[in-house]
Amino acid sequence: VKIIDDAIKESEQRMEEKAPAKISSDIDEELKEKIQGLLETYALPYMSHVLLVKERDSLFLENENLKEELSRQNTYLEKAGIVQQKMLKRSKVDPKVVVYAKSLPLLELSGDFYYYKQFGDELYFIIGDVVDHGAEAAIYMTELISFLFVLLQRKRRLKPLVREFCQIAKHYNPQELTATVFFGVLNVENGNLQYCSLGHNPPFIVGETVKELKQPKASLPAGLNTGKDIHICTDIVLPGEKVFLYTDGLIEEFNSLGSSSVYGENKLQQHLAAVSGASADKICEFLINDVLNYIAGTRQNDDILVLCIERLEETP
Repeated sequence: VKIIDDAIKESEQRMEEKAPAKISSDIDEELKEKIQGLLETYALPYMSHVLLVKERDSLFLENENLKEELSRQNTYLEKAGIVQQKMLKRSKVDPKVVVYAKSLPLLELSGDFYYYKQFGDELYFIIGDVVDHGAEAAIYMTELISFLFVLLQRKRRLKPLVREFCQIAKHYNPQELTATVFFGVLNVENGNLQYCSLGHNPPFIVGETVKELKQPKASLPAGLNTGKDIHICTDIVLPGEKVFLYTDGLIEEFNSLGSSSVYGENKLQQHLAAVSGASADKICEFLINDVLNYIAGTRQNDDILVLCIERLEETP
């Protein structure tokens, strides 16, 4: 670069001195050739290198900043995920029952949720699935859990509880999201079960047989349901039986053969029958691991949540 600068200065000096045209022309042509040669030999490769280095450094800085920002965001997401999981409150229950849940989010934050709380002999339990992924689903899920915290502070009958939940979930829903939700109330003394489904996958009562808890009339999911479309059903859970609940991510996972090879409800029911004698935690762990083995080599497609409530057999 210095050589080029010197050559240009020499050319400008000769021009200012108004040298004879012939000489000036010869010198100019000579300088031009010299400059062109220097440019081709040194300057252009050097400038190209400088530009590449500048671009590299710029990209490196951008990349480092991006890495730092992503790392910071991932840290926030991980912390948010921990806080969110802590909101899935595990409260004390009667010694006559065992409650176990296992969550496997698709992302750091999940749209699946569950909650349970006991009032006297009645154990209220809820499982739900916001029909979306990511931050918006997680925010709505957190709001729904908050509504449940408040509503379940008051002991009440199931139908008014579900009705008010639907009304609140629809009112506080600017993103117009929906969530399938299953509500249950189990009397831990006599095994009487009341339940209501807002478009959620029917749970199973697991014992000597595996029975699906279907609702005669389908109800709209939360977010759409105004509280008028509610149907309460009843059943009984015998000592030693379990109520197994899950979100659709469990049965809608598929393996390397594609979406036509979903895990499916039939496989779930068969495996529940095979492990019906196991404890609530063993059943949940087995099914989660079985699904993960089934989709080995492919990515998880949805949040997965399982919840199992076991009514223990009476001891003499």
